[in-house]
Amino acid sequence: MPFTIDGARVRLEGHCTVEEAPELFQALIAIERPRFDLAEVAHMHAAVAQVLIASRGRLEQRPAERTLAACLAALEMAP
Repeated sequence: MPFTIDGARVRLEGHCTVEEAPELFQALIAIERPRFDLAEVAHMHAAVAQVLIASRGRLEQRPAERTLAACLAALEMAP
């Protein structure tokens, strides 16, 4: 599983495929203000990106890959 959850902190890493999107969505329903660490993401399917954006969470760490970082620009950085 390419994501782990510790409280409100959600860490994604490696290749986040479409198969992870439903499970991630279900997990995020229970988190009021998720905070995402995406520093170790190598690839993210658009379905996973849509789940992150829909969650209205914030970023702790942006992904290193510039195109993915630009696609997730709608997410604010956490203070």
